Amino acid sequence: ADAAPAGVVRRQVHDIPMISPWVVEHRLHQRRCGCGQVTAAPAPPGVSAPAVYGPNLRALAAYLVVFQHLPVARAAQLIADVTGARPSTGWISSVLGQVAGVLGDVEKLIKTLITLAHVIHVDETSSNINGSRWWLHVACTETLTAYHLHPSRGRAAVTEFDVLPAFRGTVVHDALAVYDAYPMPGTPCAARTWPASWSPPPRPTPTRTGPNKPSGRCTGSTLPPTMPASSDNTRSRRRSPNRY
Repeated sequence: ADAAPAGVVRRQVHDIPMISPWVVEHRLHQRRCGCGQVTAAPAPPGVSAPAVYGPNLRALAAYLVVFQHLPVARAAQLIADVTGARPSTGWISSVLGQVAGVLGDVEKLIKTLITLAHVIHVDETSSNINGSRWWLHVACTETLTAYHLHPSRGRAAVTEFDVLPAFRGTVVHDALAVYDAYPMPGTPCAARTWPASWSPPPRPTPTRTGPNKPSGRCTGSTLPPTMPASSDNTRSRRRSPNRY
């Protein structure tokens, strides 16, 4: 106890508090007029039922399903396990519709900016929706992405997506025949159209000017060979009819 102080060593524990839902009760007073008419005070925005979930839980539900790609049932279970609130899967589904409605103008702006870009990438991938096969269409730049879910892979979905009909730049795509119907220069995605028999050359070995000192130059070319214009794989994909 009598020793001279020699400094302080710090140890920090970073944690979060235990999460539990808290309830705010709004009491809407009613008054009866002399004529018998009863008038009640209006409820605050978003309080449309005797018991509702607030904006933070709505935001969490949308984040888990839309950004983290959790199924609705698992998102409901996670919210219940972590927060103690027990929303139903139906409630989470309704929240997604509300959020989509709020972001309608944002979606239009993103699609407009994509349409005005010089180069975009488009693609489509299948998704199981309630046991049925749907297609998730995507159009994107380096910084913007727009999605469109549709039961069709073909022209009806692409036209409804409303990006390619007005686009006049260069599109990178997988050579699906449906893209040939739109007036823009197309560039097939190399990862999709290289022949299956082609393999990249071995990685070149850097030359060295001294022990463990790369010279910054490589022997050999690092560029892949040019894709043959008459590749059977390219021809078959470009000429395949759109069956969807």
